[in-house]
Amino acid sequence: MLGWIKAVLAVGVKIYGFLMKDDKPGLAETLPFAVGQILPAVQKAISYQGLNTKEKFDQWLKVIDTGTGVDEGAVDLISGLPAEKEEILFDHLVEIARIYGYHLIGVEGY
Repeated sequence: MLGWIKAVLAVGVKIYGFLMKDDKPGLAETLPFAVGQILPAVQKAISYQGLNTKEKFDQWLKVIDTGTGVDEGAVDLISGLPAEKEEILFDHLVEIARIYGYHLIGVEGY
């Protein structure tokens, strides 16, 4: 559990620092940042606490997904982008993480 929290916090701290800039970042600035965080975050989440089953990894992805888009308490990450479109965008980024994570933990077919 501690490793899982550490992995989520590592990504969260980077996102927090990114969002605390004077000007809220736009899509051109946010998207490369978000994509660049996905693969290292997945690797850390799996190695820190053994999110080595599909079920454990899916729970982690669910936490990540609820922080964006239209979910209650979601952070508005991209200035000017409607929440519904942000939800779609980040759902795709979560799917990238899912495919990569499943591959790393050896889910059949990945």
